[in-house]
Amino acid sequence: MEVGTRKTLGDDLKGLKFSTLAWSGKGFFYSRFDAPKAEHELTSKDEFQKIYYRRLGTAQAEDELIYEDKAKPEQFYQVETTRTKGMQLCLWVPRVREGMRCFSAI
Repeated sequence: MEVGTRKTLGDDLKGLKFSTLAWSGKGFFYSRFDAPKAEHELTSKDEFQKIYYRRLGTAQAEDELIYEDKAKPEQFYQVETTRTKGMQLCLWVPRVREGMRCFSAI
């Protein structure tokens, strides 16, 4: 929603599960999964989560893929932006024995 005018925007996102949002510039970073195959929407595994950048007012097909790891299908990510050294995107990677780790992505 555009707060000043109370106009509802057409920004609709599909495929989000367990996603955080991290605002940056004229959009935000988020994570999503590929769409499941037809007739497997409720039974497919949540694998290969990817990080995207979304510019407000654009179609989801135009979102920019920022990060993916094809070697770790079960890895989940949380995103956060920080201004400690300019604008940085942190990917929070949960590790069973190590806790969360932040990797600078931009």
